[in-house]
Amino acid sequence: MQPTLKDVAKLAGVSFTLVSKYLNRNPQARMTPETRERIDRAIAELGYRPSAAARSLRRGCTRTLGLVIGNLTNAYFAHFADAALREANTAGYQLLISLCGEGETGEALQSLLDRQADAILCNAPLEPADPAALQLCARGTLLAITDQVQAGIPSAGIDLKQPLCEAVAWFRARNHATVTGLFFEHSSWPEEFREACEANAVAPRIAIIPMEEEQRMDALRAICRTAPGAILTNGWQTTTMLLELLAEEFPGYHPEIVLHCNFAGPFLRDPHIAGVIHSSSRALIHEAVAALIHRLDDPAHPVADLRLPAEFLPRDLFGSKLPIPARLSLT
Repeated sequence: MQPTLKDVAKLAGVSFTLVSKYLNRNPQARMTPETRERIDRAIAELGYRPSAAARSLRRGCTRTLGLVIGNLTNAYFAHFADAALREANTAGYQLLISLCGEGETGEALQSLLDRQADAILCNAPLEPADPAALQLCARGTLLAITDQVQAGIPSAGIDLKQPLCEAVAWFRARNHATVTGLFFEHSSWPEEFREACEANAVAPRIAIIPMEEEQRMDALRAICRTAPGAILTNGWQTTTMLLELLAEEFPGYHPEIVLHCNFAGPFLRDPHIAGVIHSSSRALIHEAVAALIHRLDDPAHPVADLRLPAEFLPRDLFGSKLPIPARLSLT
C-alpha cells in the first residue's frame, strides 16, 4: 500500500498535523532541526510521495482542464483532442476528455464537473440553459470552440468578415452573379456570408444542410441537381461528400468551390476546389487554452470571445502557401 501522512507521523513520532504543515511549508510549523530530520528520515524510509491531486484540491484547484468533443473516430475531433492535450501538458495541466453525441453536451459537461475540472473547452453544440453550462458560465470557466451563435457563452472562432468578402469578390471577378453557401444550422456563417455578398453586389443563395450524414448527402445531391456555378462552404467533410457526388453521380457538373479549411487534406488537390478560407486550428486551441488558464490564474480576468484571423487563398496561392498532405492534417 502507498504510505500516508499518518504513517510518516507515526514513524517520526510526531503529529499528523505537524507533518502536513511541514510538507506544505506552513510558517506556523515551528519545530526543532531534530524534528525536521526525523520527518525527513521517515519520508525517505517509507518512500512517501505527496499526492498532487490531494494537494491541488486543498488549494481549491486540480490543474485539470476538460474537453467536450465528439467521437474520436472522426479525424478532425481526434486531431483537435491531440492538439488540446499537448497545449494543456505544456502549460502543466492534465486534460480530461468527455465524449458526447448529439444532445449529450450537458451530460458531458456535468461529467467533467464531477471529476473536478477547473475549466472546460467545449467543441460541441451547447444549450445556454443547460444547468452545467450555467454553472460554468457563472464561474467564468467555459469556452466554446464553435462558429455557432451562443448567447451568453464565451466562444472561440475565426474572424470571417474580411476573408468572406475577399472570397465573394473573387467569385464576382470570375463573373459569378450568384454564390451558393452551404452551412449548418445556428452557424454565424449565413449572416456573414449574406453581408459579404451584399457588399460585392452578388446574389446569395443559402442552403442550411443537416448534420446527419445520410440526410446531408441527400441535401447535397439536391443542390447538385440545380447546378450552381459557385459554391462556398464551411465544412471540409461536407466538401469531401460533395466531391464524391461530383465524381460518382454528376461527372458533367463542374462548380467552383471555396471552403473554410482549418483541416488540410488530399481533397485540396481536386480541381473543383477553387480556393480556401484558411485558418489555424492549432493557433485557436493554443489561444483558447491560454485564455482559460489566465482566468484560473486571475479570477478577476473574464474569459472573452476570441476571434482569430483567417485569410482567403485562391488556388494559385494556396497551392504554394498551404502544404497539401497525403492524409488529413490539422493546421
